[in-house]
Amino acid sequence: MRPNWRLCLVADPACCRLPLLDVVAQAIEGGVDVVQLRMKRTTCREFLLIAQKIKSITDSFSVPFLVNDRVDIAKAAHASGVHLGQSDLPAECAREILGPDAMIGLSVHSKTIWPESACVNYIAVGPIFETHSKKDAGPGLGLSAIAGVGIIAPHVPVVGIGGINSKNARSVMESGAQCIAVISAICASRDPRGAARELRKCCVM
Repeated sequence: MRPNWRLCLVADPACCRLPLLDVVAQAIEGGVDVVQLRMKRTTCREFLLIAQKIKSITDSFSVPFLVNDRVDIAKAAHASGVHLGQSDLPAECAREILGPDAMIGLSVHSKTIWPESACVNYIAVGPIFETHSKKDAGPGLGLSAIAGVGIIAPHVPVVGIGGINSKNARSVMESGAQCIAVISAICASRDPRGAARELRKCCVM
């Protein structure tokens, strides 16, 4: 299955000015196509509880919901899929657990595409620009990284992530990304709906 998203919210409660659930709902109203839950410092039970609450919101808008890193939480919460980092469970294993219809994304941080790209639905490349939303993100790769991934894995949609905001989002799309993913550009806003609306305008190509 090939996703047709343009704007992804990576919802991280650690970055939110407003309550997480309010941010998610407002962001979807503003134009977010898919929501991914990212929770780095929490218990499994809390992660699952919040995932279930967000799933209820995304279901009400008919928007896909992904869980970051945790295949077990994704399965337990009946999420649409999972987004994996390079140190997480291999994509092949995630596919076996979640089934053929699950959406599986893979993060890459260079032009080297791991073998599991053959069984993922999209590749997220970044950080495109310098970002403070993820402490171990490393330096920005630049827009050329998007084109590089597109050449190596032309059959897989590319999602740009890292330091993206309304001022630079269009350049990411023009460089070949099918979708942009943001954290602080929406989560840290006092107006998530408005922030999403502005970003969505940048995604219309």
